[in-house]
Amino acid sequence: MFTVVENSLKITATDGFRLSRKVVELEKEMSGFEKGLIIPARTIIETARILQEGKKTDLEMGMVGEGNQMLLNYDGVQISSRILEGNFPDVEKIIPGAVKIEALVDKEELLRAVKAVGIFARDSANVIKIKIDEGKMVLSASSSATGDSLVEVEAQTKGGEGQIAFNYRYMLDFLNSVSGERVSLGMNDSLAPGVFGVESEEGLVHLIMPVRV
Repeated sequence: MFTVVENSLKITATDGFRLSRKVVELEKEMSGFEKGLIIPARTIIETARILQEGKKTDLEMGMVGEGNQMLLNYDGVQISSRILEGNFPDVEKIIPGAVKIEALVDKEELLRAVKAVGIFARDSANVIKIKIDEGKMVLSASSSATGDSLVEVEAQTKGGEGQIAFNYRYMLDFLNSVSGERVSLGMNDSLAPGVFGVESEEGLVHLIMPVRV
């Protein structure tokens, strides 16, 4: 969904288990996006591919026809997409305004740890446990066939101790899709969404729903 709030464009996507939002500052004011426009995922994927392959220039967006189509113009390439009808989830109620516990870790170290522990999680519905403690993040998983796995990652932490569990494949998807040297994980309790971010990428928030264990 595309939503314009003042001079910011909010781009939000969710599949019910994960939610990502990126806030981008606009150079020009836009109208017609205040209530949010729901765009097919394939349009966003194709646009992202063109942006990666094209020159570093402005992306122009607008509505055409009777307001039921969106037009994207970038580096001489135009993409037209229909605007979907229906209601998008009220994400403002889902995204936490703040977190009580947070850990900042090296992205590559966390990626290696998730891959290592994930091997053992395949026998337990892909679930890994994450414990945030003073100065570290501890990832663990159990397998009836191969035993237990535990990996510690050095972390910059605040807010005390907390534990949460995720489907490790969702974590891999996030870590493989972002750049930057360090990523963050914030949480309020074991049943609230985990809040992921990238230290060097302001305006990005990624939620993963936890698994009850």
